[in-house]
Amino acid sequence: MALRPTVNSMRSVGEYQRQYRWNIDFTMAKLLSGLQNVGLNIQPGAENGDLNLLCETAELPRRTNQGIVLMNRGSQIRLPGFTLPVGIISMSFVETVTHPIHSVIREWDNAIWSRIGPDGDNTASGLSNPDNDLKLKQLDMLQLDSQDNIVRTWRLFGVFLEDFDPGGVLEGAVADVQRVSIMFSYDDYDDFT
Repeated sequence: MALRPTVNSMRSVGEYQRQYRWNIDFTMAKLLSGLQNVGLNIQPGAENGDLNLLCETAELPRRTNQGIVLMNRGSQIRLPGFTLPVGIISMSFVETVTHPIHSVIREWDNAIWSRIGPDGDNTASGLSNPDNDLKLKQLDMLQLDSQDNIVRTWRLFGVFLEDFDPGGVLEGAVADVQRVSIMFSYDDYDDFT
């Protein structure tokens, strides 16, 4: 007969991981280093960047197995194939009146497909920077214990801006802050404790 969990057995497993104990550490490409000119703190280190402070939710990276299906005269079996990263995560950020999140998006988007020329006009349409300059060097997602010690790290490589929602609809009947959603593409990731 199986024993169902009790209060004592549930407390005996150790400290549970809280979902609200985490940090994000963005190691910016040289392209985005100019964002300090628009008032955005992008200093390395998980505790001192505006992007980390304004990040409200962050989806964790994951992999999926590309299974193989074999069929032969009415019979079917499945085999494990190779495993690939899903390649996209989303994060939501709270915006402030100085618009640091929109400044990141504008700078990054313009670097990927330039719409703004050196004189502020749109004569540079379609120009781009080299691929390596458009990607973050790395993005670390750090899970913390109750003493703020790092207990797990997801390190994403080849991260770049995929898509964004600037914050929905401006309206006068809702008392809330503006939330910006950003989708990031990544080549691969590693996770370690």
